[in-house]
Amino acid sequence: MASDTRNKSAGDQSVKPRRSHRKSRNGCRVCKSRHMKCDETRPACINCSVTGRHCEYRVIPPSKPKSPRPDGFLAPSPASCASNPSSAATSASTPSHSRQHAEEYNGGHISVPDGAGLFTIEHLALFHHAQNHMASGMMAEDPADPTISAIIEYALKAPYLMNEVLAIAALHLGHCHPGRSDYYQHATALQTRALSSFNEAGEDVSDATCVPMFIFSSMLGLHILHDTFRNRPDNFSVFLDQFMGYLSLHRGVTAITGKTWKVIKKSGLNQTITQVEQAFGDESNGVKEVEVLYEMVDESQLNESSVATYHQAIRTLGGTFNLCHQLQARGSRPHPGPLTFCITVNDEYVDYLKERRPEALVILAFYATMLHSSRDFWIFGDGGQYLILAITSHLGSHWERWLAWPNSVLNVEATH
Repeated sequence: MASDTRNKSAGDQSVKPRRSHRKSRNGCRVCKSRHMKCDETRPACINCSVTGRHCEYRVIPPSKPKSPRPDGFLAPSPASCASNPSSAATSASTPSHSRQHAEEYNGGHISVPDGAGLFTIEHLALFHHAQNHMASGMMAEDPADPTISAIIEYALKAPYLMNEVLAIAALHLGHCHPGRSDYYQHATALQTRALSSFNEAGEDVSDATCVPMFIFSSMLGLHILHDTFRNRPDNFSVFLDQFMGYLSLHRGVTAITGKTWKVIKKSGLNQTITQVEQAFGDESNGVKEVEVLYEMVDESQLNESSVATYHQAIRTLGGTFNLCHQLQARGSRPHPGPLTFCITVNDEYVDYLKERRPEALVILAFYATMLHSSRDFWIFGDGGQYLILAITSHLGSHWERWLAWPNSVLNVEATH
């Protein structure tokens, strides 16, 4: 009897009709394809979060612009990231403020970019790495540097910047895991996508666009410099051509700062910018490293214009040395301070360097000592050492006197 009752109960349950529910056209694409009711939670519904699926919502814009582009970052759910075994992140889930930013910038809705603009689970893992490791090795020497949070915030508003942030994160992971060539492949693909997105945006420099454009140009310069050092050819002349290509690209930052410097200074980058300006305005330390360069130029048979060009470049080099001294005095970890010289040095010096003028190459060798001192910063590596040795070999014995100090830096380091 009990058995009959259980069978009857089971039978009743098996034919129990489904509860009716209100049909909605606003559910996510994944639930629609699986013929499931979607609870419409954004940015990831419960069904997708529980099963680790990439949740996407279809957004119908009220009007389609001529060149459509996403205004925000499509952030998959933290649960999706946790289900990805290839994620290199070891910290907690992505902070909720990133989701809030993505929603705020789109009026509470998440934009789904066109095919080439979609962000995948792998991209989320890279984003997570950038958030948690940018201050502890990727970019800054100070974990409390507000520049890091500023970069993340602007990346959430500018897809081209987001792509380059992810590219730098992939590069950093490739450095941390030498056997993982796929990270470098990701970095290259994301860099290409960032450039494409930037060009498609076609934005003019304005108060609204200058900060993300400034950050983008700076990070793209870092990316190119890393690749220039890492993939350098055996021929120094060929390498120098590639280095000049990096220099021209990174110096594109000045085209942005020239018009909107006051706006950029008031942004979240203020602390870093103020530090650089103070270093260039403080000559109390004398910057002994560059004194011999003035002597070299003054003893030369150069015309007044060339002398003025080199003097200006040497002053910029001295300001960069001051900046690095200040960072080292604070006990800072390896930092990208030496890059300041590449961005701020005068155009005429860059032209002389392109022509392989000996004095310009000697100045570059002195600059390389800062790269060597910061060689633990993963972007630089042994790039400084390579430059000093290659320039010394290229110029020959006639210039040994002026290259004595850069080479002594290498020798001192080698004995420790």
